[in-house]
Amino acid sequence: MEMLLGSNTVIFKHKEGEESIMDEVGTDASTSVTLNSADRSKLNSLACLDTWLDNVMNNLDQTAFCYHQDGHVQGYQMVRTEDLPFVQEPELFDAHAVFDNAQTILSFLQEHCVDEAQTYWLTKSAISSKVHLFQLPTNMYTTADHTVGMLCFQLANSIVGANNQDVRRAQRLYSKCIQMVDSKAFPDVAAQACLALGTTFIRKHLKSGLLALRLLDSDADSGLRTNAMLDELSTALDACETFSKQDGKPKIASLFEIAQRYIPTKPESKHAKWIDGSSVDDTPPPLLDDEAQEKEDFEQALAIFAQGLNWVREDTPTDSNLLDGLLACYYVLSHFATHEGKLGTAFSYAHKLLKLLPSYQYPQVNLLVAKLHLRLTSVQQMGIYRDQFATTERTRLKPRTSTKVQVPAWVQMSAAFAATWTLVDKEQHLNIAVASAMHVGTSTAANHMLSLLSVGRDRLNNSFRATLRDAYVSQTRHFVVSGRHTKGARHAEQGLVLFASIGDDAAAIEMRVLLGEIALRHAHHSIGYHKAIGAFTKALLDLKTSRTDMDNVWRQALQVHILLLLRLAHAQHALYLQEHLSRESLYSVDDASAWTAAQSAVRVELKKCLSYSQDALALTPASAKTKWRVADSHYLLSSLYSSHLGLQNSYNASVDVDLMRTCEEHYEAALAAMPLTFDSTMFPAAEVGQDFLECFIHLDESSDLEASAYCASMQSELDMLLKGYIWQKEPLTLEVAEDMPLALRGKMYVGDNVEDEWVATAALNMLTKKHSNITVQVRDADGEFLLIEAAEALPSWLNPDNSANRVFLRRGHLHIVQQNPTERHMELRTALSFVTSPTMPSTRANKVMDSIVLDRLHHAQSYSMQREINCHVVQCTLPPNVALVFQALPHSVAYAVEAFYYREPTEATVVCRKMHWFPVPSTPKEMVTTMVPLTRCMYAQVKQQQFAPPKPFHHVMPSPQADASKAAAAELGMKLTCGLELLCNSRVQDWRGVMWRERIGAAIGDPSRKFEPSPLRPSDDDSWLYVTPEGLEAMLDEADSKLKELSPEDDANEGGGGDELQNMASLFDKFVHDMSDYEGVAPTESATQADVSFNMDTLMEILKSGNLGDDANVDDRASPARDFDDYFFDSEDEDDDVAIDAEMDAMMDEMDTELQQSKMAKSFVPPPRRGHPIVDGSDDGTIQPVDVDFNLVSNLLASVASQDGNAGPVSNILRDLGF
Repeated sequence: MEMLLGSNTVIFKHKEGEESIMDEVGTDASTSVTLNSADRSKLNSLACLDTWLDNVMNNLDQTAFCYHQDGHVQGYQMVRTEDLPFVQEPELFDAHAVFDNAQTILSFLQEHCVDEAQTYWLTKSAISSKVHLFQLPTNMYTTADHTVGMLCFQLANSIVGANNQDVRRAQRLYSKCIQMVDSKAFPDVAAQACLALGTTFIRKHLKSGLLALRLLDSDADSGLRTNAMLDELSTALDACETFSKQDGKPKIASLFEIAQRYIPTKPESKHAKWIDGSSVDDTPPPLLDDEAQEKEDFEQALAIFAQGLNWVREDTPTDSNLLDGLLACYYVLSHFATHEGKLGTAFSYAHKLLKLLPSYQYPQVNLLVAKLHLRLTSVQQMGIYRDQFATTERTRLKPRTSTKVQVPAWVQMSAAFAATWTLVDKEQHLNIAVASAMHVGTSTAANHMLSLLSVGRDRLNNSFRATLRDAYVSQTRHFVVSGRHTKGARHAEQGLVLFASIGDDAAAIEMRVLLGEIALRHAHHSIGYHKAIGAFTKALLDLKTSRTDMDNVWRQALQVHILLLLRLAHAQHALYLQEHLSRESLYSVDDASAWTAAQSAVRVELKKCLSYSQDALALTPASAKTKWRVADSHYLLSSLYSSHLGLQNSYNASVDVDLMRTCEEHYEAALAAMPLTFDSTMFPAAEVGQDFLECFIHLDESSDLEASAYCASMQSELDMLLKGYIWQKEPLTLEVAEDMPLALRGKMYVGDNVEDEWVATAALNMLTKKHSNITVQVRDADGEFLLIEAAEALPSWLNPDNSANRVFLRRGHLHIVQQNPTERHMELRTALSFVTSPTMPSTRANKVMDSIVLDRLHHAQSYSMQREINCHVVQCTLPPNVALVFQALPHSVAYAVEAFYYREPTEATVVCRKMHWFPVPSTPKEMVTTMVPLTRCMYAQVKQQQFAPPKPFHHVMPSPQADASKAAAAELGMKLTCGLELLCNSRVQDWRGVMWRERIGAAIGDPSRKFEPSPLRPSDDDSWLYVTPEGLEAMLDEADSKLKELSPEDDANEGGGGDELQNMASLFDKFVHDMSDYEGVAPTESATQADVSFNMDTLMEILKSGNLGDDANVDDRASPARDFDDYFFDSEDEDDDVAIDAEMDAMMDEMDTELQQSKMAKSFVPPPRRGHPIVDGSDDGTIQPVDVDFNLVSNLLASVASQDGNAGPVSNILRDLGF
């Protein structure tokens, strides 16, 4: 063991630089020697052999023996190493034999000890010359393991200390040391091993010092921020142009305003698409190979440093070094996560940094937090980032003693957001970003740096200014765009002072631009316009003369933005002058051309408008919007000259030829500047393609195969299940979910046919029946649509706030995770463990919910998924090229229908008059009649659209007297052809990201493709498109039967309609006789909470028969009139007032006679007498008793019927009474 670990021999030698002294035998006395104390009488072969081995291992030439006897020194002797075997006679040992034996043992060990960092036992029996070698199991801990671990630690240190390039071997030895060393007894050793191992991973990346500078500058991040700022400039310009039209005053319509709806909207940058997770296909730019390796090294180092901190004691050098390494890893990995768009992970790392740092005075970390919140301003959906944050937060560190006292407000706000991850407004993120960046500038200890990632002050100041500029400008622009102009102006004015103090000219220029935008929005007279123009002019001059280091793309974009704002300001000022100052007399002229002062001012403004727009076009010659603005400027000038020519003609007979020529030149220039060829935006983005289905197929953790191996097989099984099904928009495709282990992801846009998402879900549910190791999760644009379908049977605790990651399909049934119902957002991994674990309580939904969802899926599987039901095949008469495209690309029919259905009328008229892609043949005989399969939804969309044939189709359309089937085929073919033409003139892409016009152009241009006629047959019957009253009644009956199945208790109440009507009458009777106070009659609690059901069938039977409930109930009920009499007349007075009663009876008879002759009696319906139905005109001359309840209910029902289902007085009264 000493041969492997080294020797503990004490070596003596002279200091370097001292003169050498030759001893009596001619040996250099400065040679290193060792001192051995020995008794001359006991100096034997073993002692000499031990000394000789020490000298050989340490490369010593001599040994000094100090002889003693009973503690008294007897003398010294210098002996050469090679003379040690011959100190005494005979020879004590054979040095050559020792070398041979050692070589043999080492060769034996080298041959058999082949596993790195393993424990071996080497033994030799005392009675035998054989050597035995044993390898211990790796999972067996022995007393020798700690020794071996220490051996691995020392060997790894020797490899690293000797600058050996075999770093991998050192890492394996350090790892084995951490596994084998006794960490409980020697925690410092384990912590030092962790420190050394983690350092080997990151040392090469930190050696040059370029990593810290690269992360601080964040080139990738600044590029993304530049794209975001460019989007902000475009949005701000559009907002200014839109705002200028909203004052409600009539203005001259400019050419740009007229053409603006034809100009395609600026496409979102790729950054904006993948930053909020809204598109699965758009992913962040991948890391380069060296960057990916760098990220992997820091991730491994992070885990090792965190493990070491759990062992080390605080306030030790090892603890400090481990903490420095951990902070560096968090900082670097946060930047990598930001670059990859994993903002939740980056946010978690940043907040771990804030918790571990001794103070909040570390500018690198503050700027990192500011950049993260700037990035979060573009986020629209927080769910995926919340999951990333929760996953990263699972790593826990040993609690550390904190010395921080006061926590800044921006840290508190950021931590509050991290705790909930709810969607907050953009302003809160901007406030945090500005405060975090400002904390760098106002910090009293801003020199604090991360120990392993220190940067210079100049580079730090540059990053500080850039981050503060982005945050402050975005915040100010947010105030302006959101309509808080006063606050935005004050903010901009303060920003001017701030950025001037730190020497940031670029930010100061943007502040001036914002002040100009605010002034332009509030300009209602010339002073306001001059103030805006002055601000823009000053900003443009500062931008041209500024020497600030700015990105060239950003400088050019800002210059174009200012030029276009100047163009807008001068144009608006010109229109204002033309509207408000044109009342001056024409002869109040200021030049020889008879221009009035107002006209001259307008002309000057429009010329400046033209000049600025031309300057902007010179910087961006490919911009379609800028070309339209140049054309608009020419148009406004030509309109001014044309107006002036008209006034001249009205006053003078002569015509200014030069002015007319100038007017024509501007008209021609406007036509020349207009981008006649541009990519049109065919469909309103807000109306098409927003309904989507997103699904996840989660594999059980015990699955033998990886997700990548499942993806192809699952996709093929889905394709087999859905073979022949015609999708309205696009099919369901699966891919491996990169951000979730053991999961597949699928997303499809369903368009207008929502049944597609049920068909896809039914197919996925069929997969869960076949594969018991998968769990499916589905949602659409509305969220958990399975819960929406089963809304009638939802448990009370389940609501939209806590339904995330709780709804799954597994083994053909609906599963609802009911554990922890109060938890607002359950982690996906936890929810899956509840669903898949056999030891957990069952998560299967209750029978009613499961039945509702499965019935809907069964309907999609047995009805919608069937081609003969869902498909509608029709005859269509098409141009040959269109028939070829539909045959080669069957799915193009769906997009052609969508293009036709969502066409913009004016644009469709222009495009379909030319038919550039699909010219219409010259004769009807050249047209092709073929069968085209559509979905029922597509057929309804095309059939029900009123669309007159464009001019190119007039000569091929059949005459009105032609056969109806031929006319229908020609009409449908014409509509589909126009839809395909509109599709080819748009930028619509398929689900693979390829533009349809490219695919269609390739199909048309392929000479090998020929149209193959198919057998013709009559078109499918479209009677399903038209609903008859009988069909509607059948559908209502079917829905009513389903409701009765869901609520069987309603059946028990059938036949009680009479009681319900009597209840209605009694409620009114009670209401009339109740006592009231100054606040009115308050309904009783029983009335307001009564559970009253209403059966329409029973009601109609009662009304037809004329029986109000049971006969016994009618006979036994007390008459309201009798109750009314009892209320006013006490029964005890009857005997005393008999005469009065007789007189009253006579009076009442006379009143009855008068009422009988009036129309009042006919307004009441008498109840039928028992066994005698009501017969019209059966009047025997007597007053029949009136049933007040019957008339009351009849009148109430008539009043309700007249409301036509809307709110009215009777329904409101009944609701207040609790009915």
